[in-house]
Order: sequence, then C-alpha cells, then structure tokens
Amino acid sequence: MRRIHFPEDDITQLNKERLQHKHPVVRRRMTALYLKAKGYRHKDICKELGISHVCLYEYLDLYIKDGLDGPNTLATEANATYLTKTVTASLLTLRPILGLP
Repeated sequence: MRRIHFPEDDITQLNKERLQHKHPVVRRRMTALYLKAKGYRHKDICKELGISHVCLYEYLDLYIKDGLDGPNTLATEANATYLTKTVTASLLTLRPILGLP
C-alpha cells in the first residue's frame, strides 16, 4: 500500500470534484483519491468503484506526479498532437500504395 499525505485543502477539493466535476472519469478518479485520503484500503476502493488495482495505482501516480491537476486531466494537447502526427504519417505512407498523388 502506498502512503500518501493529502493536505486538508486537497481533501476538500477532492470531495468537491468527486461530486461536481462534469466528466465521469475525473469524478471516479477524484472519488478514488478521496477514499484513499480518508484511509480506505486499496482493495475496498477498487471494489467500491469497480476498478482494478492497476487503475488505482495509475490514479495515485497521477496525483503524486502532478497533484490535483494530474487526475483532473483527460487528454492533453501533446497527446492530440502526437495522434495527429501519427495519423498523418500513416496516411502519407499509404498514398503510394493506394495510388494517390
């Protein structure tokens, strides 16, 4: 089990975001972190939310790395840019095969 210190301000924010955030994925992440902050065991958090231990560790890693901004982020601009470049490169590779100019 990972030992993480959650400042009181973060616990307050987690409680708010787990109930009010517009995206269900972020709400689930915030709920997992809130339960962790309240001392719930990993096994109980996973069972309550229907997530795997791997998923819980990913949420914890996001929090450890970036604080509340980590679990609050879905897709970043960098991910979108990477995807665009990958698709563009794939299409350019297919052009000659498909007989396109």
